[in-house]
Amino acid sequence: MNNFLSIFKAENVRKSLENILSRFTLSMLLSIVITFLSIYIIYLETESISKETTELARINISLFLTFFISVGTYIFGESYGLSKVRNTVLQLVAIILGFMFYLYFEANPSNFENHIFFMISFICAICFIFFAPYVKKIFNKKEEIKKTQENYYAYFSAILYSLSTAILIGGIIFILTSIGLFTIDVLFKANIGGRAYGYAFSIAFSLIASAIGLNSIPQKESFEKGNYNENHFSLFLIKYVLIPFIFAYFVILYVYSAKVLIDFSNWPRGEISWLVIIFSTFGYFTYILSYIYEEKIHLIKIFRKYFPFVVLPQIFMLFYSIFLRINQYNLTVNRYFVLLFGFWLLFITIYFIFSKRKYLAFIVFSLFSFSTVISIGPWSVYKLPEGLQTEELKKDLKFVGILKENGEIIPFNDKEKGKNKEILEKRREIENRIRYICNWHNCEKLIKDLKLEGKIKENYAYNLHDYLDSSYYEYSYIDKNGNFDVLNIYFPNIDERKEIKGYEYHYSQIPTYKEKTSKNYIYLNFKEKKIYVYENGENIDILDFTNIIEKIIKEYGEIGSIKEKLEKPLIFELEGNKIKAKLFINGAYFRIKDGKTYESDDNFSNIISGEFIYSKK
Repeated sequence: MNNFLSIFKAENVRKSLENILSRFTLSMLLSIVITFLSIYIIYLETESISKETTELARINISLFLTFFISVGTYIFGESYGLSKVRNTVLQLVAIILGFMFYLYFEANPSNFENHIFFMISFICAICFIFFAPYVKKIFNKKEEIKKTQENYYAYFSAILYSLSTAILIGGIIFILTSIGLFTIDVLFKANIGGRAYGYAFSIAFSLIASAIGLNSIPQKESFEKGNYNENHFSLFLIKYVLIPFIFAYFVILYVYSAKVLIDFSNWPRGEISWLVIIFSTFGYFTYILSYIYEEKIHLIKIFRKYFPFVVLPQIFMLFYSIFLRINQYNLTVNRYFVLLFGFWLLFITIYFIFSKRKYLAFIVFSLFSFSTVISIGPWSVYKLPEGLQTEELKKDLKFVGILKENGEIIPFNDKEKGKNKEILEKRREIENRIRYICNWHNCEKLIKDLKLEGKIKENYAYNLHDYLDSSYYEYSYIDKNGNFDVLNIYFPNIDERKEIKGYEYHYSQIPTYKEKTSKNYIYLNFKEKKIYVYENGENIDILDFTNIIEKIIKEYGEIGSIKEKLEKPLIFELEGNKIKAKLFINGAYFRIKDGKTYESDDNFSNIISGEFIYSKK
């Protein structure tokens, strides 16, 4: 306790600041600038979001990334014995990379490309810190592997400790400050707004946590001696928490894999790919942490020996799942991420199965290398899917006659041709591709590629659909979704009078859940195929709508089954013991399995939109 409190002594604080400014001068200056800039941005954003705040946010995010690159380059320079002057000059690398990031990055929340670019850049910067002193040693086969492993483990543990300590203390300071602000606000009615909490967050993490983290990064001499602390907490965490959970996770994955292999007619869920990536990455993280206990704890030795072999079959399940979707729908950003991280997992798994060295730093180094490669060039995680989807869209547009060979665009207006089952399916694919490209990439680029500048009012997917007349929503369609089929029916622009004579009560929505705030309501239960009608909190009647669902599925549940544009709602009359009713259906979304609607336990798998009127007999 005394050792902990000693860090708050004035002399120790002074020495810590001198250490930080001596070793990480630029990093600490960046931390201070980021803090004050964050406070200023929070102040401006509470007034209004303007071009100024957007530009300042862009600068701040660039400085944030530069901070981590700066820390990595300082550690890299120290490890190779560079003088303080040369190490300071080396910081030009961090500044240049940060400036390049600033030029490319746009602080636009709706621009998904920037989110991806920042995420990959951040992964690269963090990974670099975790192997910065060991760049040469990764491929140096002459050095004794046991000594190298111990040194790297000591360094990895120290950096992880520094990062964890910084986040923990920053979080504690922010929470305690927030409690204090809340108490003042309640007791003195000070009207403290969210701005003050934002200031507290910026100071706690950008300034205090950064300083604590930088001060706790070990000197070169420390990790080169292989100094690390074995403690009961880390052993308990690895032996009784991390490894058992990893075991449980992979049991779940293998049970699910067996289920998929038994019934090939059901596609594996898309989530399986990301779960394999997350659980395997978590496992390799534990693989590094458990190194020093391998020869002391039999369970840990078994885990480290067989974990790569356990991961390998699941990587093939990952590829099976993702290739099914790529084969049917082509490459998207999400699928490309899965594919690339799948190859990274395969790469390091094969390395740890066949390599005699099994160098721990190779895990972080390979992640850094993969992240760098997929963030640049025409093969990048953002550019390649966009290019492939755009080319597929052009093929589909040519197939239905919207795009001519000379590049001319002719909006689709052949209604007779539109009834063709194959044309309808292509129009559905066109709709999905346009939505994907505009939402995940940039509608502006697509419009420019199709030479439609000036012809589309705004760069939104629905405006492009309207111009091309490419939407398939004026028809019903059935979508093969692996475990079940999805029937969608949509009636565009319905605006007509409805016959309500003889009816007393009207509901403009048809929910699939019980109303908790009103005593008068209706709701559909798809599992029971019943409509429940409530008045004054009591159920007055139950109407069966099984025949309605069967009729909809029979009449509209096949591609191309609707011959004309659906301009009127479906109208059904129902009768119960106490009431008569009329159901107007404007749209429907059904999950169908074995010719019947499939409903999950939450009763939200199927939806009917429309209106409901009734009167008592």
